[in-house]
Amino acid sequence: MPKYAVTASHTAEHWALLMEHPEAAVLGLQRAVEAVGAELEVMYFVLGEHDLLAVVDAPDELTQAAISVAMASTGVFRSFATHQLVEPADLAAVMSKAADTGVGSCVADEQDG
Repeated sequence: MPKYAVTASHTAEHWALLMEHPEAAVLGLQRAVEAVGAELEVMYFVLGEHDLLAVVDAPDELTQAAISVAMASTGVFRSFATHQLVEPADLAAVMSKAADTGVGSCVADEQDG
């Protein structure tokens, strides 16, 4: 299954709720993920620009998009972003397809001309 990194930042109101009910921090995302046949692989709270980092295994990008829309619609996040992850073993195939676009050679031609 494709993997997606999810980063999110909580609102101040949500942090206040989590101080009273810290178990709620995991349940919402976990329930949303499982409801559509995906799996929450890992979830961490982080210090910095974002408050949460999770990795979700979802059957496809539409399923992950649905999870993201559902979670973002709750209003408990200031930001919510999803990024598809590429396995290191797939990098060669990605680079091959990138080379097939011819864009790199166009940029080199523009710099030479």
